[in-house]
Amino acid sequence: MPTIIIDDEVYHWLQSQATPFEDSPNTVLRRIKAGLEARSGLNQPETTANSPQSQPAEKLNASVLIARWGLQVVQGRCHREGRFYENLTAFPGALFDANGYVVFETEDEYRNCEGLSVKAKTNVAKPGIRSLSQYKRMV
Repeated sequence: MPTIIIDDEVYHWLQSQATPFEDSPNTVLRRIKAGLEARSGLNQPETTANSPQSQPAEKLNASVLIARWGLQVVQGRCHREGRFYENLTAFPGALFDANGYVVFETEDEYRNCEGLSVKAKTNVAKPGIRSLSQYKRMV
């Protein structure tokens, strides 16, 4: 599937058009663009459950989880086990695993978080971000 990059203004507009816990950016665009119906199979993993873990084959997607869980962050990074991430570069930002997330309001908070090792990549010791005090479990 192709990947598109959108700016913050477009992303926030998409969020404003979404039905929480149901829509992905794709389903919003399909509905608004000439009333296209949701395509069976294509949207099912994102729209049939609140839990990314309930669809094991589905790749975690930060944009989907940000919208699904109603977070006010500008960037997110995902790793199913919550251990290995690309670095956050925009704040507030969030790190996600298959069951929840941690939000960092500032870069300083992120870089100084006990339990994270932020170098060329962000690494978290076992068992992952769920061990951090700021972790919010969603499923």
